[in-house]
Amino acid sequence: QDVPTGGDDGTDVIIGLLENAPKYLTENGVLYFAIAIGLSDDSKIMNATNKHFNSIEPLRDTPQLFPLTDAEVKVINESYDHSHPDFIKIIEQRGRFGWQGQMYKVSNPK
Repeated sequence: QDVPTGGDDGTDVIIGLLENAPKYLTENGVLYFAIAIGLSDDSKIMNATNKHFNSIEPLRDTPQLFPLTDAEVKVINESYDHSHPDFIKIIEQRGRFGWQGQMYKVSNPK
């Protein structure tokens, strides 16, 4: 199956959005977007965010945990031949797996 991944490091789509959004935002316009921390290179995404916007606000104090099924964990592991890149961080809590995500609000393009 073809599963959209955002490229090798999960950043292609979101960085493209961040690069192009300033052209479309009106004065005082804002953009909301999510980062899949642990399933994408979140530091690369934040670098692009800082490059294109002056105002960056997380919507939560801490990232939210999103559950992964055992089948999803298996697919992720098999996709990387059980040797994940450094940006892949699957969290296990009380025998359940998940990934973290954070919502951001950006405005005032550079």
